[in-house]
Amino acid sequence: MRNIEFFRALRYNPEKADPSLCAAPPYDVFDYGDETDIKLRSEPVNIVHIQKPAGGGDEKYSNARKVLDGFLSEGVLIKENSPGVYIIRQSWRGGSRTGLIASVKLDETYKRVRRHEKTKPAPIEDRFKLTEATGLNIGSIFCVFPDPELKVSGLIKRSFDKPLYDFEFPSGIRNRVFLSENCEIPEALEDKTLYIADGHHRYHTMLKYREIMRKRRGSSGAYEYTMMYLVPESEAVILPYHRLLKNIDPGRLSDLPGRLAEDFNIAKQDKVELPPRGSAGFYLDPSYYIITPKKKINIPDSIMLHETLIEPFLGIPMESVRKGEFIDFLPGDSDISSLPETLRRGPWQGALLMAAPGFDEIRQAADTGISLPPKSTYFYPKIPTGIVMRSLL
Repeated sequence: MRNIEFFRALRYNPEKADPSLCAAPPYDVFDYGDETDIKLRSEPVNIVHIQKPAGGGDEKYSNARKVLDGFLSEGVLIKENSPGVYIIRQSWRGGSRTGLIASVKLDETYKRVRRHEKTKPAPIEDRFKLTEATGLNIGSIFCVFPDPELKVSGLIKRSFDKPLYDFEFPSGIRNRVFLSENCEIPEALEDKTLYIADGHHRYHTMLKYREIMRKRRGSSGAYEYTMMYLVPESEAVILPYHRLLKNIDPGRLSDLPGRLAEDFNIAKQDKVELPPRGSAGFYLDPSYYIITPKKKINIPDSIMLHETLIEPFLGIPMESVRKGEFIDFLPGDSDISSLPETLRRGPWQGALLMAAPGFDEIRQAADTGISLPPKSTYFYPKIPTGIVMRSLL
C-alpha cells in the first residue's frame, strides 16, 4: 500500500448548503455552550451537529449518526464522483497558504508521521466513540512536511483550476477548495516525513480505531489510512500561544521580576510587544518586562518557559498546566496591544508572552522524541472542519 492516496470525499452539496454556513472550527477550539458553539448550532446543516453532537453521555454519538443519515438522505451531503486530493487555498489580509487534503497511511511507529505532543485519554475516547458511530474522518489532522526546493509546493499550486467551493470562514479568511486528480502529487509526497502540527489526539484515535477494525475486518480496509491536511514547510504560518495566569498567590507574581534577577536579564518595557525568540514577556498590570535567561539554553522556548520559570518560580507543574488549573491560553492571532483590557475582562492576574516559534523547533522536538508543552504552537489559520469528510467503511 502506498503512503499517500487519493480518496472520494463525502462533502456538502453546494446546491443545498452554503459552505460558509456549514464550516466549523476544529472541535477542540470551542466549547459546548460558548458563543461560537451557539452560533454554529443555529445553522441546521452545520458540521457542528456531527463533529460535536448534542446530547448527554453516549447519546450524543448516536445523535451524530442520526444527523449524518439525515444529511445523506436529504442530499445535503454527497459522495465525490471520482477520487483525488483536495487543494485548499486560504488567503487573508497580508498572507496566504496552500495545502491539500489526502488519505495518508497510518504509522504507529511515529517515524514517517512524527509527533511533538503527549495525548490525554479523555479526548481520544470521545473522538473514538464519534468515529465508531459515524464511520468517518470528520476533521483533518494538520501536518507539515519539508519541501526545501519548493518542488511539491510548486506542483500543488499548478494543479488546480475551477474551485468546488469559494467561501469566507471565519471572517476575513477566504477558502477556495479544488479537486485535483494529478497523480504526481501523491507520488511527490510518498517519502516525505510528516510532522503533526495539530491533531495529535485525532491521530492517536485513528490508531486505536484501526486496531479495533483489524480485529473485526482484517488489515485491508479504509481504516488503514486517515485524512490529513498537508502543508509544505514554506507555506506554514506559525504563531505563538501566550499564557494567561490565574489562581496564583499574588505575592508570587508581584515579586517575580526580583526573584528572577539572579538567573534572568530583566528589561522593563514601555509597551506590550512580542519578545524575541529565546526570551519571554511578563505582564503584571501596569508593568511589562522582557525576561531572558543569562545562560543560553538550546531548547524550544515553550520548554524553557515552563522548565525554568513557570514551574520553579510560580510553582505550577506540567500536570496542573494540562488540567488548566492555573493557566489559560491566548492564541497568537490575538491583539496583544489590548492585553490589559483582555485581562480585566477575565479571571486573569497576569500574562506570559512567547515569541512565534520556528518550524525548526517543532522538527527538532519531533525528531528527537521530545514532547513540547501544551499549546506550544498555533498554526494559522485553522483548517475548517466540514470542507470534506472521508469514509472509513
